Amino acid sequence: MNEERAEELLMQGIALHRQGKLPEAEAVYREILEHDETHADALHWLGMLAFDAGDLPAALQLIDASLQQRPDEPAFHNHLAAVLLRMGDVPAAEQAVERALAIDPNFAPALVNLGNAWRAQGRYDEAIDAFMRAVAIEPRYADAYNNL
Repeated sequence: MNEERAEELLMQGIALHRQGKLPEAEAVYREILEHDETHADALHWLGMLAFDAGDLPAALQLIDASLQQRPDEPAFHNHLAAVLLRMGDVPAAEQAVERALAIDPNFAPALVNLGNAWRAQGRYDEAIDAFMRAVAIEPRYADAYNNL
């Protein structure tokens, strides 16, 4: 499978995923991985599919594998933080989101997860600051407002 075909399939898988057609999306991600078991985006989105299904150990493993392939992707670190938060490992989640923000200090989703990590630790003023920074970057970011 060439890179162009893999990208085409990935976009198809993401579209199916967003439509809630999870088995179909999984089949597409796995098709990509059959041809390239280290495809970072397919690993990542398969991990997010596992996250959506509540299989947190699988999500953790797959997102970590995607980070092994592309450690400079802030979204991967941020999604790792979301998994870790849901697993209750707040310190590790905070570290993951801080890695995302080290790569891109203006990555609003990471600021929201940072706020969530701080809120979980009772650091409410800092959480508010993180949510406010996210809103300043993306004024229409509903999750930031909701968490604020």
